[in-house]
Amino acid sequence: MIRVSRLQIDGVRNLQAVDLKPGPGINLFLGANGAGKTSLLEALHCLSRGRSFLGSGRHEFLNREQRKAIIVAHLT
Repeated sequence: MIRVSRLQIDGVRNLQAVDLKPGPGINLFLGANGAGKTSLLEALHCLSRGRSFLGSGRHEFLNREQRKAIIVAHLT
């Protein structure tokens, strides 16, 4: 089974300089509204499908202060 061993995200909606190293089992992402939980899932979806699952335009996907998004997943 392939799993994400490291996930780096920058410039996606409200996410900046995210560097996650998920554990080998089930990982839970908890936080208040607007904390970035859906943005994290959207970044993973975009990496696998090349587009957002929210159907928004490029300008809504990108952080307002940045002109590009970086999404890197290390797989094992």
